[in-house]
Amino acid sequence: MLPLMLKPVKLLNNLLVESGPAPIPEAVWYVTQQTDAGLVYTFPLGALASAAYLSADMLLDGDRLSVFSLCLQEGEDGPVFRMNFGLLNQCSARMRVPLEAVNQNRWRYPREGAWLKPMCGGDRVDLAKVDRMLLRVIRKSSNPTRFCLTPVTATLEPPALLEAPLLPRGKLLDAVGQSTLHAWEGKTASPAVASERLESQLASADKEHLPEGMTRWGGWSQKQFDSTGFFHTHHDGNRWWLVDPDGNAFWSSGLDCVRFGIETAYEGLEGALAWLPEPEGLYKAAYAHGRDKVVDYLRANFIR
Repeated sequence: MLPLMLKPVKLLNNLLVESGPAPIPEAVWYVTQQTDAGLVYTFPLGALASAAYLSADMLLDGDRLSVFSLCLQEGEDGPVFRMNFGLLNQCSARMRVPLEAVNQNRWRYPREGAWLKPMCGGDRVDLAKVDRMLLRVIRKSSNPTRFCLTPVTATLEPPALLEAPLLPRGKLLDAVGQSTLHAWEGKTASPAVASERLESQLASADKEHLPEGMTRWGGWSQKQFDSTGFFHTHHDGNRWWLVDPDGNAFWSSGLDCVRFGIETAYEGLEGALAWLPEPEGLYKAAYAHGRDKVVDYLRANFIR
């Protein structure tokens, strides 16, 4: 009978329970030093057959990403469906798994707040034959993974979205779009400092030059091929070359798909932002209009 509340019956691979209150009602703290640690749930065969969703509230402590895998299995040795997801640190998340996902007709589902990149894998399973579930930590940093979790609930109706996530350490992004959870050399102290730095870089731009022998595209001026006006390839009878638009040999070594912009998906996380630019008027160009709620703090800081 739904709703059905599921609680773990066993802990896997040195997952430990921590005593003490969790910030989420009915949640329990867990901690592990290793991957593949997790929780095992068992229930009567077919108990999920009439359910449409699984949900639970979670919160990941610390400041390093961990990735989890929710697995549904047909018996001890049967096929296993997996949904992998990440969590945003220091922000409560609501896991909302649509059980139609077990049909494997869709690879990825939309992120929702601090519940990140839900992706399907493994086997297609029949919910009428599923009698167990696992929740495992499958990727982590060298730091311990500490998280709290409520019981998992199976329902027919979709659980409500989490509209006001808990933020144990306050805002996650500062007034220039930087993480408040991390510190690093050169971190910008304030919007005024960011503006001063950008103005300084603009003033000195005319003094910056590529190394001698390099073209405006970063090509090697001493090796010339046909000029096409585009980056292209050329075979000289012995080897392949990359060629810049002016026809000079070109060596590409570095990051790919580099572009102007650092997009931040903020839907459901508005309360975690110290500053959210106005989407119209002066900061309109910082938004990806017509798409999901996405703001570009790099563009916003240039505008400011």
